[in-house]
Amino acid sequence: MRYSLSINRHHHDKTVGNKKHYRDGFKTQELTIEELAKAVKQGFAWSCATYDRSMRSKANYQQAQLIGLDIDNGLTLDDALNHPFVQQYGQLIYTSASHQKSKEDTQACDRFRIVFSASQPINDLDTYEQLVRAVMGHFPSADDSCKDASRYWAGNSQAEIFILDGDPLPASLIDQAKEQAKLEWEAREKRRQETLARVKKQNLDELKTLALKLK
Repeated sequence: MRYSLSINRHHHDKTVGNKKHYRDGFKTQELTIEELAKAVKQGFAWSCATYDRSMRSKANYQQAQLIGLDIDNGLTLDDALNHPFVQQYGQLIYTSASHQKSKEDTQACDRFRIVFSASQPINDLDTYEQLVRAVMGHFPSADDSCKDASRYWAGNSQAEIFILDGDPLPASLIDQAKEQAKLEWEAREKRRQETLARVKKQNLDELKTLALKLK
């Protein structure tokens, strides 16, 4: 199985020669999970999504089929490898550059990424982010920023790699994500309309007040 994702070869582990490559240079690649693991070991940065003009941003989001979670604490590698959800749906686990290293005010611990795959590419950004949230619900210790559809991860030339043989996430999970995205869009639209109505009423009241003053 090949997946469309983005690889940035301007990164090596956490080193980036030019700051513009935090956004630019995320080129679309069609890779198997094994090929993605190889790119990680080469130190290349990667993102689950593909982007218009290879420029990583939500505005340029095209599609994504893989889902990545970043685990920085609260779950060991053994916990993850034996987690029922990972055993059923996991595709890849690899350790990050900060694995078993002290980090700011935290002690050394297992730090790694878990990769899952949807049963189909997801073109709608809101649906994708809802699907990521649903997967994150199984892993309370996952970094909350994983839900960002334009998230990227640094490679790690020293990574421990675990290729898994999980199934794609069920289509029903995507259907639920679509429904949740629709509900949240409707809620946002309702708030927007209510805000516009308040602004319109306020402007009318101000015009009436001004007209009275000019009499």
